[in-house]
Amino acid sequence: MVTPILPHPTHLEQSLLAEALKLAKAVPTEAELAEDPHLSQARQKRLLEIRAQLDRLAHPLQSHIPKMQDIPVGVRLTFAQACILLSHYPHLGAAQWYGTIIPNTLQRFQPEPIPPALTRIDAITELWAWFDLPAETLKAFKQELSQLESQFSQHHRVMKRLRQAIQETSALRVFQAIFGELPIPAECLAWGSTDWQLYFCLSYENSCLCTWNSQGHPNFQAWNQLTPEARTEIQTFLDKLNQFNYEKFDRFPIFGACEGSQINWAWLQELAADLALPPSHVVRILTRSVSILPTAKAEAFLIHDIWGHHWQLWLTSFLNDYEFLSDCGAPLWPGETAYTPYGPLACRELFDWHQGQVQLDQARARLFFHGEVQQRLGFLFTHLLGEMLADVAEFKFVCHFPAEVDSLQSSSVFANSPTKLDLSLLDLDFLFLRVLQPLLEISLSISQPSLLETELWQEWQQSPGPDHPASMNELALKSALAELYQLFFQEFQAYAPNLHQPTGIFAAMICNLVYLQNVVNSLYLHPLAQSEIPLRDLLLVFIGCYCSQNCYEEFWSIDDVLAAYFLPCCQHLGDWING
Repeated sequence: MVTPILPHPTHLEQSLLAEALKLAKAVPTEAELAEDPHLSQARQKRLLEIRAQLDRLAHPLQSHIPKMQDIPVGVRLTFAQACILLSHYPHLGAAQWYGTIIPNTLQRFQPEPIPPALTRIDAITELWAWFDLPAETLKAFKQELSQLESQFSQHHRVMKRLRQAIQETSALRVFQAIFGELPIPAECLAWGSTDWQLYFCLSYENSCLCTWNSQGHPNFQAWNQLTPEARTEIQTFLDKLNQFNYEKFDRFPIFGACEGSQINWAWLQELAADLALPPSHVVRILTRSVSILPTAKAEAFLIHDIWGHHWQLWLTSFLNDYEFLSDCGAPLWPGETAYTPYGPLACRELFDWHQGQVQLDQARARLFFHGEVQQRLGFLFTHLLGEMLADVAEFKFVCHFPAEVDSLQSSSVFANSPTKLDLSLLDLDFLFLRVLQPLLEISLSISQPSLLETELWQEWQQSPGPDHPASMNELALKSALAELYQLFFQEFQAYAPNLHQPTGIFAAMICNLVYLQNVVNSLYLHPLAQSEIPLRDLLLVFIGCYCSQNCYEEFWSIDDVLAAYFLPCCQHLGDWING
């Protein structure tokens, strides 16, 4: 494990970052706006002023072209992989659109043209030679591409069969098969689909179903005709859509409401039989490809999700981190494993028992805590990057149609910027303590054993040796656990979410996030983006590929890598294209 070099903001930068975080969280309520109509405008103005001052947190972009060997081989390899993977990007969005909802913004969104040189049969071999890359990496990457294309085909088949099911029955019947037999009036439901994803659009206002007239006003006639029981059932379902739960991370990249346990089993079996696939495979595809959007706000999500997130499933390794992130709310258990500089270390290894007593190994406990925190923060960094990349992808619509920025219905103050600092700060603030909570939440009681206690006793009971649990002191284990959490609290001081602690991890995280966003903004708007090189889409894929191994370490270095090497690599690519 490499120890990253962390940025440390100055006192002024700390103050600006702290104020930006406070303002990002302080979205005025309707009551506050009624009391002070200018409150929202003042907040936006101050955030824009702070953002301009934070432009100082930037690395200069490398403009001259270094020799190929002067660019680290890992950077060259990632760049070459991103170039080849980029040829898939246009097909992973909304090249085809089906359904009853017609999204104005999505239908005009266009990916950058792929240079013909990158689509030649021998392009990958030539590119590997041009970037002077090891031959063994080419063989491994070709195998990954072959597996990827096989997965494409399976996914396409499932989504095509879903669209056929809608045409054969109705959107409502398919909706009910996936989400349960909700008594939804058909006129309140629309749908739209790409070759990869299916969106059900529900028309509702304040948890009440409706239809919308041409002036955008709701009509509740269908809702009023429902029974009170039906309304309660639907409102419970709609309220659940907006509730946070870790399971949504397991539905990356769509983060939808489709749960495998809700799907009608008979319908699923028939669908799987038609596709000659195991039901479990179909469920996995549905949970990551089917979502529900409020009809009135669909434009706010479609480009962001379809062109911003979906490609991440296929062209990065983010899925692995999201699967781990979905478990971050679970309590500690004996098998919880942290990866330390000395190798993996399980929670059960923090305790020694001898002659009926349990003792905490404090040195191991410290290693475990820091390893576990950094793993969890790595999963959080993956989510921050994934959302940032989706924001940047969405911004292309603004580049092409600057007068229509409001069509995207962005909640960000920075709608005219590729990255959205306020939204990133909200994501970071919302998840930071949540992902660490199991390490900091004490569950000790004289009368009730915790899950960790129970499972440790069960393991020790089954293990050979003279120390049978019956002869062990239960209070000794509780004391050892109390000591463990006390140690965790002490070690947590380095990570506490305090922006006025200049050497703390939290301040460094936000500082580094600003460095990253500044370099991404500069590269996205660089004049080279007007050349034949698809710089903007390539930038997204490169960042996703680079941060796909160990995001905790890569988060701290990606800003430096982009500033120093991305433009030179693009210029080398341009020489190859024109050669």
